[in-house]
Amino acid sequence: MLVEIGGPMKLVRIAILCGYVLGGCGNETTFESGTGLLPGQKKGKPAASDQVAEPAPAPTEEPPLVLKKADPVAMPSDPPANQAPVFVSTPSRLHPLIVDFDDQVALPGVFRDFRDSHPDFEFGETREKGLFTGMVSDQLNSDMKPTFVGAPLFAGVTNQQTFSQWYQDQPGINCRVDMELILQRVMNTSIFTLESDAFFPLDQKCFGNQGRDHNFHFTLEISSEFRYRGDETFRFRGDDDLFVYINQHLVVEVGGVHNPEEGSVQLADVADEIGLEVGKVYSFRLFFAERHTSGSNFRIDTSILLGKSEPYVYPIAVVDPDGDPTFLTLLKGPPGMSLDPVNQLLVWDADIDDLGDHEVVLEVKDDQGARSEQRYRLFVKNE
Repeated sequence: MLVEIGGPMKLVRIAILCGYVLGGCGNETTFESGTGLLPGQKKGKPAASDQVAEPAPAPTEEPPLVLKKADPVAMPSDPPANQAPVFVSTPSRLHPLIVDFDDQVALPGVFRDFRDSHPDFEFGETREKGLFTGMVSDQLNSDMKPTFVGAPLFAGVTNQQTFSQWYQDQPGINCRVDMELILQRVMNTSIFTLESDAFFPLDQKCFGNQGRDHNFHFTLEISSEFRYRGDETFRFRGDDDLFVYINQHLVVEVGGVHNPEEGSVQLADVADEIGLEVGKVYSFRLFFAERHTSGSNFRIDTSILLGKSEPYVYPIAVVDPDGDPTFLTLLKGPPGMSLDPVNQLLVWDADIDDLGDHEVVLEVKDDQGARSEQRYRLFVKNE
C-alpha cells in the first residue's frame, strides 16, 4: 500500500511493506496532506460512501526493490570417522608336503657320459689306483663345483683342466643325461637308502657301452637342499670317487679308482665348523664318478631329508575404505614363517617336523591407527 503525505499542494508517498515486496500491496490510496480529502474531492463536500478512489499512478522514479527468501546456507559438518582396513583374501588352511617322507625321496640327478679314451677314465697301470683324500677343495668354487687341488696324475687325474670336465657340460667330451634317483625309507627308521651293486644307469646311452657289457665311464651330480634338524647322518659305500658338500663345505671324500670304500659324516660333529644352525635350510651337493672297469657299486644311507618341500605361500589382499596406506604385520605363526610386507606374501618352508596344527595371526593397520586382524589355523599334512 502507498500512503501519500505532503505539504500544501504536494504529495509524499510512503510505501508500506507487505510481505517481502516493497510497493506491491494491491490497491493504493493517496491523501492530500492537511485536508484529509481524497484527490478530486472538494472541501465541505463529504465523499460518497460508495465512491471509489481512482488508483494513483505507479511511481516511475525508480523500480521497486524486491526482497526474496534466501536459500538455506550449508553449515559445515563433522568429517566421517576413519574406517579400518580389512582383509579381502582367504588363506589356505591345509598345506600338504610335496615330498612323501613316509616312503621315498626323488632326487634330480645329472649324469654325464664319457668315452673310455678320456685321460682320466680307463687309464692303464701307469697311474696309481686306490683310496685318496685331498683331491678336491674344501669349499665349492663360484660355479658350485669342486676344484681339483692334487698334483698332476694324483689319484689318476691328469690335471685340473681334465678334472673340470667331469661336472661341466662339454659337448664332444661328455654327454648329459638328466635322471631321477629314488631313495627309499628303511622300514621303521628315519634312514633313506639307495643301493646297487650294478650301478649302470647309462647302459646303451650317449656314447654307449663301447664294446663292453656295461657303460663304466660316467659322472653323477646331485643338487638338493634340506632343513637341518641337528642329528642327521650321511654314509656312502661304493666306487669310484665321491665328494659330498653341505653348505658348500666338503664333508665326505672317497677319492680315487678303487674297490668299494666307505665314507660318512654326522652333521652334529661338523655343524659349528661348516656353519649349520638347527631349523635353517642348507645346500646339499653330491659328486660321483665311475671311471674304470670292472665293477660299479653305489650305496647311500642318510637321515637327511633331501628334497626341499614346496613352501606355503599366502598372497594377502587388503582394502582400506578411505584409501589410506596400509601396513601388514605377522603377529603369530609357526617358527620359520615370514611376511614379505612389500609384496604382501606370507611364506613358510614346512617340513616333516611341522606336521600338525598351527595358529596364524595377521594384522593390518592404516596410517591413522585403525586396524583389523585375520586369524586362522594352518594344518600341515604329510602327503
